[in-house]
Amino acid sequence: MLGYKQLLSTKQEGVQIQIYCALIALLLALCSGGSINRRQFERICLYLQGWADEEELLEILHRPP
Repeated sequence: MLGYKQLLSTKQEGVQIQIYCALIALLLALCSGGSINRRQFERICLYLQGWADEEELLEILHRPP
């Protein structure tokens, strides 16, 4: 359902974070009327984890999927 062959973490907290990221990406896609590709989804996850800044997130989200 998430589009991954394996989860990034085997710990409960890690799986929860990945699921929340997927839900946020889905909501962004629904709100924008478009779709989110894998690269955009990964950047959203990195942003939510503090590894990417807002500028990097907006840059990838404004690119066509």
